Amino acid sequence: MKFSHAIIQEYIDKKLPEPQKLAELLTLRAFEVENLRKVGQDYVYDIDILPNRAHDALSHIGVAREAAVLTGAKLKFKLSPLTAKTGKVDGISVEVKDKNLCPRYTAAVVYNVNVGNSPKWLAIRLAALGVKPINNIVDAVNYAMMVTGQPLHAFDYDKIKGGRILVRMAKNGEIIEALDDKAYILEEDMLVIADTAGPLAIAGIKGGKRAEVSAGTKTLVLESANFDAFSIRHTSEALGLETDAGKRFINEVPIAFAAEGLAFAVQLIKKVAGGKDSGYFIDTLTKLPSQRVAAIRTSYTNTMLGANISQKAISDTLKSLGFYLKKKDKDTLIITIPRWRLDIEREEDLVEEVGRVLGYENIKDAPPVSALVAPKRNVENYWRRRMRDFLANVGFNEIYSPAFVSARMVESWGFDKNNLWEVENPISSELQYLAPSLAPQVSRESLSNLRFFERVRVFEIAEAFARTKAGLEEQCLVITSATKDTDPKYFYELKGTVIQLLNSMGISDIWFDDALTVKEQAELSYLHVSRRAQIKVGDNIYGYIGQIHPRLAGGGTVMLCELSVSKIAREAEGESQYLPVSNFPEAVRDISILVPRVARIGDVMRTIDDAGGALLRDVDLFDYYENPEMKRDEKSIAFHLVFQAQDRTLTSSEVDKLMEKIIKAVEGEPAWTVR
Repeated sequence: MKFSHAIIQEYIDKKLPEPQKLAELLTLRAFEVENLRKVGQDYVYDIDILPNRAHDALSHIGVAREAAVLTGAKLKFKLSPLTAKTGKVDGISVEVKDKNLCPRYTAAVVYNVNVGNSPKWLAIRLAALGVKPINNIVDAVNYAMMVTGQPLHAFDYDKIKGGRILVRMAKNGEIIEALDDKAYILEEDMLVIADTAGPLAIAGIKGGKRAEVSAGTKTLVLESANFDAFSIRHTSEALGLETDAGKRFINEVPIAFAAEGLAFAVQLIKKVAGGKDSGYFIDTLTKLPSQRVAAIRTSYTNTMLGANISQKAISDTLKSLGFYLKKKDKDTLIITIPRWRLDIEREEDLVEEVGRVLGYENIKDAPPVSALVAPKRNVENYWRRRMRDFLANVGFNEIYSPAFVSARMVESWGFDKNNLWEVENPISSELQYLAPSLAPQVSRESLSNLRFFERVRVFEIAEAFARTKAGLEEQCLVITSATKDTDPKYFYELKGTVIQLLNSMGISDIWFDDALTVKEQAELSYLHVSRRAQIKVGDNIYGYIGQIHPRLAGGGTVMLCELSVSKIAREAEGESQYLPVSNFPEAVRDISILVPRVARIGDVMRTIDDAGGALLRDVDLFDYYENPEMKRDEKSIAFHLVFQAQDRTLTSSEVDKLMEKIIKAVEGEPAWTVR
């Protein structure tokens, strides 16, 4: 926003520093000055006022107050006060229908004005600030807003029907022709200023043409009000109408500014357009809200800033900013917050004010007062990152899905509602329950993306919520592989991915248990009955793997695995024995086995591994064959067996003996035959 050096100087009791020096000082201690340029005899600052200070500093008085504090000067801003009345004033009455949307409405009448061109000084100052001069009334109102920060509007007194101003909601479809010569169709949730005949202005944003000030205007009604920020934002966005007044109301305008801005505007109009007033104004607010208070401790201030500031320096700094000292003791100051500082709420806000005004650059460097201790290692975070890295490296994409499920999804997936957390006031029927599992949402996202890809491989790590779980929530990992065909190879591929993932974290002894109890079958009813299993390490259950039931998968196929992150992290964090890579060659043998079709490959691999002992380094499945015409309903599986010693080269006779032991162990199982 643009600010004039000349206007700022007008409200300071001593000469300001040179514009460049003032710009540097403001940037260092208050607001960033983005640009400074000379315009005629004046200098114009382009200052970035952030939203937290927009309520008081989008005004020349606000910037002048900061400049005065930073230069050791005093603010000089005197007004000729008007006397407030709540009834009718000078033939005009005001009625506010919704005091939440319009907490305060003030109005004053100015008689016998002469509408014409503005005096040269006013036109020059407005032009320097990027505002086109129109006439002395409109220019005075705009100038008053720029000086005080309070938006105002002037109506032609004689064009207000019934001598009555109504602040009300618009009627649906009501039309107003605005000062920009455009017609706006209003909605019933928009606030308007109206008379008995219809809208006169869009509240806080734009005036209408019907009560526009023109060359023939002799009597004015000046409006200075306070409007709800959310209401103004909604109306501005809905109408696509952005104005300087609207910007200020959207960032909140202190309620005390209404009377001050009105008094300033009346005073200025009398100066540039003649006229007189009765000395009274209408005010719908009977009493200003009580000023807020906050405490600031000297000890806490110095701890926060790392400085050594006296209580007197803290008190003097806050007083210079307009704060009032209400009470004090040895360490604590009780401060009354000025009405224009809506951003000050707590002690930390006061500490920040002290720090910025005294200058952070003036705080001397000092070593930490306590030892810097490294944070305790977060085991879950570490292994969670390992999981993410592994899955990303093997071609899976991470997603983030909603943490909620709908009642329809709960029913179709077979979850027990008694074990779920229901949201008291869901914003949508799709977000009714906290998700007891990540599987439904991740599966849905996988299937949805099959519209664009032949295959979708994704994972998510997030919390699942259920009343039956310890702590009510558990961090889980869900991995899915979705395809458009029904080839079972993707199930085995996902099993291999899970084994690789756990192996990469130093976890072995992994097996898949499909001998589920009745209760476990019910809990996993959303998985295909012939393609589901628990994932175990030893006797501990770490999760499950399976194929989503066709009734839930629609036209696609989804292989899914869900694992407990905390259990995996604890297992991976346990003691591990690391061996150096052997310097001696491997010996590789193959074995082909006929087993019943119902036999589990994991069981076969464990039998081989147990028999091979420490010298059997790896068992790798490389061939799998099923044929409906094969006798006795069998399947053929073949493995690469890798033998290696840590301290020597294995001889052929040693490997032969191990193979004989493995063959004997395999053929010792019912209906297993080595080919």
